[in-house]
Amino acid sequence: MEDGDEEALKDWRVWRELSVKKYTEEYDRLNVHFDHYLGESLVGKEWQDKALTRLDELGLIEDHDGMKLVNLEQWKMGKAVLRKKDGTSIYLTRDIGGAIERYEKFKFDKMIYVVSAQQDLHLAQFFKVLELMEFPWAKDLEHINYGLVTGMSTRKGYRCLLSQLMKESASVIYEKMSENADKLAQVEDPQVRCRGERYLWNQNPGFHC
Repeated sequence: MEDGDEEALKDWRVWRELSVKKYTEEYDRLNVHFDHYLGESLVGKEWQDKALTRLDELGLIEDHDGMKLVNLEQWKMGKAVLRKKDGTSIYLTRDIGGAIERYEKFKFDKMIYVVSAQQDLHLAQFFKVLELMEFPWAKDLEHINYGLVTGMSTRKGYRCLLSQLMKESASVIYEKMSENADKLAQVEDPQVRCRGERYLWNQNPGFHC
């Protein structure tokens, strides 16, 4: 993909389309909708090169054994690597290019990154580099972090899909609703409502699914 190999890009497009389709279906059940699905893998070499050029012009890039990095040690953030020895980009390079591209396209008032607490340093480095690049909108970026669920690990195969969680939640809600037959009888399509299909919020005063 880094080299623009069309076969690799073709496979990636197929998997991305399937993933977005699944996201859309699950979000729709939660009454959540997005105008765009953008990821760092969509950030092209053009925007990455623009970011590196600006960093170089500002004298912020250091070369260390073939790696390109930004020294952030005075802010106690270590050294942020931008390019590996083999010339390939990493998340930070694409995140910087992506932020520039998104501002150019959308002129956002605020951009929020919801990323786990494991990536606190990465986001801190990312925001600091943009600030050093003298982008006035860098102050409008915010990181909202979250912890991890004990026992969950996608790499080890220990995970719970959102679809599974919603299915289990719907089952528990319906079971609870069924304890009161009179109120259950007042609800139109109770199982549909509990599954979140068509209705996210049940306006019936007796139940909220």
